[in-house]
Amino acid sequence: MSVDQFAYLSVLISIIMGLGITHLLTGLGRFLGGSDAPRVFWVHVVWTMNIILYQAFFWWFTFKWADLETWTFGLFLFVLAYAILLYLLAVILYPVGLPAGFDFRDHFYRRRRWFFFVLAFLSIVDMVDTVLKGPENVGGVGRAGLIFLASSMSGPVVAAFVRRPVFHKIYSVYWGVALISWILYSQGVLRG
Repeated sequence: MSVDQFAYLSVLISIIMGLGITHLLTGLGRFLGGSDAPRVFWVHVVWTMNIILYQAFFWWFTFKWADLETWTFGLFLFVLAYAILLYLLAVILYPVGLPAGFDFRDHFYRRRRWFFFVLAFLSIVDMVDTVLKGPENVGGVGRAGLIFLASSMSGPVVAAFVRRPVFHKIYSVYWGVALISWILYSQGVLRG
């Protein structure tokens, strides 16, 4: 497949990713709205930053697909579904049509199961994708990648059921650090 064909297929994925990041940035911008601004919950803001970084990394990573010789409609739907799931995380974090004084702390705890189940499902999709690409790809991910994927599947499931604020404070920061570490590792910065 030529780069021009990849560019054509990636347009829809790019639009969805752009909408997701725009939705998150618009949500953050609401906190600057004055007296009727929503109530800020810093854990929610950390998750917002985590998901912006996750979306940006996925967008960056999709460029690796440009070298793929043969695209099928199934593969296109698979990559598109991943982008859609990332967009859904943005919508869960910032629902459309917020009333004045919206309480994001209350919202976070009420919607945490949806958020963390979608996050865990993304990791399951990642793991399936890694395995389907064959043993060479699994070996290329390395032990660090497999640990990251395993913790990315199990951690959100635990977080979906835990309501304790101290857990969510620690986990939001941990997840961001783990994501940054994985990005640096996958880009060769943290490799031996």
